[in-house]
Amino acid sequence: SFKNTLEVTAYNELDAKFSAWSWELHRKMVKWNHTTTNVVSNCSSAASAIEKATECFMKGDKILNETHTALQERMKDFFDTHDHSETLQQWRGRYQEIKLQELIQDSRTEARRYCEFLKLNQLDQFQLEKVKKTHRQQLLDNITKLVEKSKSTGKELSLRDLETKFDEQWDLWMKQFHGNNRTSLYASSEEIEATVNDLLHKLCGRDSHILNPKLKGVSSLQQWGRRGEIEATVN
Repeated sequence: SFKNTLEVTAYNELDAKFSAWSWELHRKMVKWNHTTTNVVSNCSSAASAIEKATECFMKGDKILNETHTALQERMKDFFDTHDHSETLQQWRGRYQEIKLQELIQDSRTEARRYCEFLKLNQLDQFQLEKVKKTHRQQLLDNITKLVEKSKSTGKELSLRDLETKFDEQWDLWMKQFHGNNRTSLYASSEEIEATVNDLLHKLCGRDSHILNPKLKGVSSLQQWGRRGEIEATVN
């Protein structure tokens, strides 16, 4: 019937309009999301991350409140001035009160959740870096002790003895970094190996490969140990 056709047409226009308004809000929140990510992720301390996450949420909440008010006015105008205003009134309460409120509230919940996620992620990163720094120093100390112990023997170590010593020490470090169902302090064993390589390079320069069990081009420990580079690096 003509009435049913008119209702379908009016409802489709209303639904299309609401979708456009929803997309407008979505674009604003995507922009806020990018800004918030940059601000919180670039914080240099835990206190700053907590403060900035709170500030960013308040800014997002302000955007939502302002958008809510603006959309209420635009929806009111749409229902009041549309050519089929009388037909549209049957859906006014559902859209202007329920669906709009749900849209804003869902966006606010998501904004709060995202700020909390960014904050906790930053706090985890700060804690992780603190622990990694501690273990990095322990690793350096262990390498130094291994070198000093080998130098103090006063005799040349064979290739096999050298590799065996370092393989044993490597296994110990792996247990310390990965042991007993704890979350790894490093992203992967490759990252640990890169850290060891870096520290070994600081200790023994261009001959750093000789203590790496994954690189088999080795020579005598004493050849680089006598250079005095260990003392210079540590001190």
